[in-house]
Amino acid sequence: MQRSVAVRLCALLAAAAALASAPAGARAEGEEEKAEPSPAGTGEAPKAEAPAARGGARNVWWNEPTFVEALSLSEEQRTKADAFLKAYRETLEGPQGGAGVEVFHQALAKGDWARARTELDALSAQAAVPVRSRGELKLNVLKLLSDEQRAKLTEKFPRLVSHPWVRPPRRGVQRGR
Repeated sequence: MQRSVAVRLCALLAAAAALASAPAGARAEGEEEKAEPSPAGTGEAPKAEAPAARGGARNVWWNEPTFVEALSLSEEQRTKADAFLKAYRETLEGPQGGAGVEVFHQALAKGDWARARTELDALSAQAAVPVRSRGELKLNVLKLLSDEQRAKLTEKFPRLVSHPWVRPPRRGVQRGR
């Protein structure tokens, strides 16, 4: 069971695949199942709601039951993380530089070095937007965690912080929502 969770985690991080098929009781390596009293006092541990059921983003770690339960993520934290993801996606909806590349190449062909340099600078700035946005997403989401949650995250899921959380957009492909 422990190896299965680790394999699923790698798949999530490397390919941004969903862990939706993971059983709700899946645990991280070395984690023991804890039963905390529910608000109703039944003694059963509260179960994480599926992202679709609560209207949250899918295919992100903070909405997967394994992480929600291991880190005791609150609904507020998850909702804010979803908002950061939405803002990240909106930054990628801008132009992807198709016309700028053509203008750059035309300027090179004509020997218009000043125009080519201007277009190159614009293309470079545009290419930095997704990198910056992915970094901002990680920064903003991790800032939502308490020190205790962050310590658990790095202990139980050490590769999560360094692996991509979302796939970079493919050039010329419009994503469906």
